[in-house]
Amino acid sequence: MKPVIFLPSFDRSFRKLPAALQEKTTVASGKFFDFLASGQLSPGLGYKKLGGNKYEFRVDIRLRVVIRDDEDAVCFLIVGDHEDVRRLLRSY
Repeated sequence: MKPVIFLPSFDRSFRKLPAALQEKTTVASGKFFDFLASGQLSPGLGYKKLGGNKYEFRVDIRLRVVIRDDEDAVCFLIVGDHEDVRRLLRSY
């Protein structure tokens, strides 16, 4: 399994969330780590490619985590709503 890196942009966006959403993000991230280890996608994770080497998975109906799958690591970029994801994709 590739190492996982939490970028400062992810840490900042995570800290802005209320405690309940931080917990939901932690649970969804755990399911994502299970997917990385086993290759078996958990129902409801909603893992999909956004373009290039960027992907997202679902925390809840409105909240997403965006990752970048590099050759040597998986980088967590942000956690946010649909508009946050669009803004990030425009900047890359």
